[in-house]
Amino acid sequence: MHQRKSTKSSGEEIESWELALVSTTARRIRTTERDELEADLAQHLLRLKRRPPKGIRDWKAFLTTALRNKAANWIRNQQTREERLARLHEPSQGDSERTFTLEDVLISPEPDHDRRLALARVLEELDTELKIMWELLLEEKGNQAKVARRSGKHRNTVRLWALRIKQVLKRHGF
Repeated sequence: MHQRKSTKSSGEEIESWELALVSTTARRIRTTERDELEADLAQHLLRLKRRPPKGIRDWKAFLTTALRNKAANWIRNQQTREERLARLHEPSQGDSERTFTLEDVLISPEPDHDRRLALARVLEELDTELKIMWELLLEEKGNQAKVARRSGKHRNTVRLWALRIKQVLKRHGF
């Protein structure tokens, strides 16, 4: 004979109001990963139902607080995960003194002849002062104030020359 489990005896069946509470809690949190958050909250609900803490008098109030706390922890953990992700534009310290971006590491080891030709055309277009300025900007990792001190030029001049270099690079597809 087949026996049907009742909600109160099994503790594992999810009531419709509990699912609605999970959805409501997830909707109140501002995130682009709402489905993932809702899934984590549903898992948390299942864990709580399988092994409910002792001494709970009001399951609905307890569950509301537990889901809200879980969602807050999920957001905090999500922010931590995002901070740990390597970003392509942020340099990370390599073995040598030179810093590398992830993009540098991921670039194909095969030489790109088209890029080299385009870069040669850029250098032909730049006058001597702009070439020197470009080298200084590379050495100082784009810090225009340091370049201004090193070159003896006013920082607005450095900024203007950097914009000219950038315009030439854009014209050549960089």
